[in-house]
Amino acid sequence: MPTQATFMVVTLARYRGLAVPVKVVARCIFIRGSELLVQVSKKGDRYRLPGGSVNDTETIIECLKREMYEELGVNIEVGRLLYIVESFYKKKNKIVHEIGFYFLCRFADKKNENITSKEKHVEINWTPLDQLEETKFRPPILLAVLREDFRKGFQGAYPRYIVGLDLEP
Repeated sequence: MPTQATFMVVTLARYRGLAVPVKVVARCIFIRGSELLVQVSKKGDRYRLPGGSVNDTETIIECLKREMYEELGVNIEVGRLLYIVESFYKKKNKIVHEIGFYFLCRFADKKNENITSKEKHVEINWTPLDQLEETKFRPPILLAVLREDFRKGFQGAYPRYIVGLDLEP
């Protein structure tokens, strides 16, 4: 019986040789009790952790700080790197290869926990981890891992390397 890893290798092999852009992103993991701070699309059909694309000549940490100031108007303290997530997905019928760096972060000022998005296309919400749907969370594979690690108190060796495939059945 083929494993998920076998499926991924076979599926990705179909796309070898195509001009697939690599997108590097940095995202923050903010936790309050059992809630996770997430960006929600205005349609409510997608959830992501706050952050964004790394600009040319910008470090990942600089990206996190810039994105949080632009998106939320807050200064942050960047903690440890929890996950490196390599994901493949389709956007506008094109394949995207995304490499994401996910850091445990906190607000530099505690009063910033009740924040709102400065961007028009997304809202920002504290959402209980158990209420997020994997089918709406991007990348989908991260949510299950994040829940399990949260339950275990983020003990063990980090960062964890995760590969996700969200192309087609």
